[in-house]
Amino acid sequence: MAMRRRLWSVSALSVELNKDRRTVAKILDGVMPDGKERGHDAWHLETVLLALDASQEPPSATPAVLEHFIMRLRDWREIYDRPERRMNIDEMAAVLGADRDQILTWLRAGCPCVTRGDFESGDGFELNSAHVIDWTITLGALARGYRDAMGELRLGLK
Repeated sequence: MAMRRRLWSVSALSVELNKDRRTVAKILDGVMPDGKERGHDAWHLETVLLALDASQEPPSATPAVLEHFIMRLRDWREIYDRPERRMNIDEMAAVLGADRDQILTWLRAGCPCVTRGDFESGDGFELNSAHVIDWTITLGALARGYRDAMGELRLGLK
């Protein structure tokens, strides 16, 4: 017999998940049912798992990447009162311990720049170091655990 997706009622889910029926109903409140099972709303397991995941409390500790931006918010006057430091690709690479091709890869992937240059050679780009650092921190946090993406985006600094 071929396997096929099954619909689950709130009662069946409460038994399967070992959760109170009211808890399951609360989690699924506002989630469009995938069908009916014996006249009652029912959901595929995939829908239920997504709803369960969305209902989880956020972690109590603030992730480091969010702390970075919270710090920037708190210190915005100090940060933006400093004169803007513009760098070319080679200067940015030296500051970050990266190489020219790595910075160029980031630019091709959307890293912000002050002045757009040649995407083939990298000549003519001007970069704001704070923006590049913010971009790499954010993208690095997003890509953490995805080795192929980290490699293709060249997010590992030397």
